[in-house]
Amino acid sequence: MTIIPEIKSDRAAWPDLLHSRQRAVLEKILPAYIRQRRWFGGKAYKIRGVKISSVLPTGENSMPLVLINVGYTNRRPQIYILPLAWRPCPAADRIPAAWPGAAIAWLELSGKRGLLYDATHDKVFHAALLALFFKKHGPSAAREGLTAEQPEGPGRAALLKTARVRASRIITAEQSNTSIVYGSAFFAKLFRRLEKGINPDTEIGRRLTAGADFRAIPPFMGAIYLNRGGRFYGVVGLLQGYLPNRGDSWKYAAGQLAGYYERVLAGLPKGAPAPAAPDIFSFGPAPVPYAISRLIGAGCFEKISLLGRRTAQMHLALSRAGTDPDFCPEPFTRGSQRAAHRAMAALAAGTLRLLERRFRVLPAAARPAAALVLKNKPILMKVLQGLAAHKISAMKIRTHGDLHLGQVLFTGRDFVMIDFEGEPSRSLAERRLKNSALRDVAGMLRSFHYAAWAPVYIKGTAAAGQIKAVAPWAELWYSGISYVFLQAYFETCAGSVFIPRDRAQAAALLRVFLIEKAIYELSYELNNRPHWVRIPLQGLLRLLS
Repeated sequence: MTIIPEIKSDRAAWPDLLHSRQRAVLEKILPAYIRQRRWFGGKAYKIRGVKISSVLPTGENSMPLVLINVGYTNRRPQIYILPLAWRPCPAADRIPAAWPGAAIAWLELSGKRGLLYDATHDKVFHAALLALFFKKHGPSAAREGLTAEQPEGPGRAALLKTARVRASRIITAEQSNTSIVYGSAFFAKLFRRLEKGINPDTEIGRRLTAGADFRAIPPFMGAIYLNRGGRFYGVVGLLQGYLPNRGDSWKYAAGQLAGYYERVLAGLPKGAPAPAAPDIFSFGPAPVPYAISRLIGAGCFEKISLLGRRTAQMHLALSRAGTDPDFCPEPFTRGSQRAAHRAMAALAAGTLRLLERRFRVLPAAARPAAALVLKNKPILMKVLQGLAAHKISAMKIRTHGDLHLGQVLFTGRDFVMIDFEGEPSRSLAERRLKNSALRDVAGMLRSFHYAAWAPVYIKGTAAAGQIKAVAPWAELWYSGISYVFLQAYFETCAGSVFIPRDRAQAAALLRVFLIEKAIYELSYELNNRPHWVRIPLQGLLRLLS
């Protein structure tokens, strides 16, 4: 049970408290609250203190956007956006149960008790946020405050026409930002971490919406920016057109795997071995054997093949930049390859040190795999050196940056790419860099591996004694799905500037990026979900074998 702290302020009223000296009491309790939030990216670091730096009104309400500076002991500070609201009792009594995770503190103001909470759960705030996207901001806001980028032409007309949408709901799935759906009209994203610079989610969304090459994205409808000292500082929110869907592709894959494991477990007592899995690095034109297709499902293969085509089409659209320097393809240089290798090697070394430090507190079932990964450190580092060994015969392009099943919506017939902001742990400058399209491909393949193993390790689809018997079947699903995805991807973008013409080089690059992604996942799981750590460990051992 979560204990909600108590704060008492005899003189202040809400939201005047945020502008008074008494806000220091609030600043002291915020670290404990933000540490429990999925959107907070500093869980692995010791917080030195929290300071409220700005209070930005969102209209004629008492629900401001509060910017909090989070200072760390051995890390540069970060700024997070926390919309706040206060509601008096007895109405406040219902909030903890109705909106889990929203309650921050019981706050007594001038003798009146109420609850301070994260306003993103409140429909009043939803309406205020939507209004910010089409509000006409005055010249003072352009110097210090929030301004909006509004779409031109038909897009803007649609925005103004439906700006008073009343139905709204917050998306409760785990994510690093907060998303709100407005009826069947809009999808808004509030970026929880405020970073200085251009956010690639708005930049890429705007470009793909304006072009004619790719339509498998929600249309860009506008953005909210923060200005400081008369200059653009960063992106606060993003507005897109809403596309009806059945959830993300992780949910689709989970449904497919549920049926797959039912068939596998039903056949295990007969003792039939798993068919030989196709080699995903062969990039061959041969179809997957019929026995595997029948077991996994021809319909599933058709959908994953479509996902491979859509991924290739996205990369083709991003590579056709005209004269825009932010999107023009660039050649790899030996210097850029060496720099990329150094970054990978540093990530690997740091993650393996973390694995060593956390070894004794890992789940017992994960320790054998962790020991093997640590033992194979020299092999791992040698494989990563392959990135700088030979000149890459392909161009760098802008990419999705964090492509996986959770970043692709499934409509029932097609797939829609979302969330182009890149990996949250990287800086905005890093996320805007051009890179190999195969990094996106590796991200999707690693997501297939997670999907295959999550039912086994996390959800307990197989009993503890069955895991060894089920393991070849998990790898079979992963290999079969990856094979058809890669077939469709390479067929669609054949001859493009961003794919090495030498298939051996493409295979070697893909292996390096898969290892890099698995290392990144290992670091994430060690810091956030230790009970998931077996999946990236399993992936690393597979790639190193």
